[in-house]
Amino acid sequence: MSEFIKDGLARNYIAGKWAEGENGNKIAVDDPGNEGHIADCALAGERDLALALDAGRASFERGDLAQMKPANRAN
Repeated sequence: MSEFIKDGLARNYIAGKWAEGENGNKIAVDDPGNEGHIADCALAGERDLALALDAGRASFERGDLAQMKPANRAN
């Protein structure tokens, strides 16, 4: 998880790689309790979504999760 945040940006994990979002767009996440800024998160675009869906479908068809022990799924 050490690569999750890079240069203050929480990134998406798509198809086995960390992605900063299409066109570098991001969204601010604020704490509703105190209105303080928590983080900036990469905003996925249509291309990012298509890559994620394709990777998920391929993983499903290969049976990756079905063959994996439950304890390993959390890692």
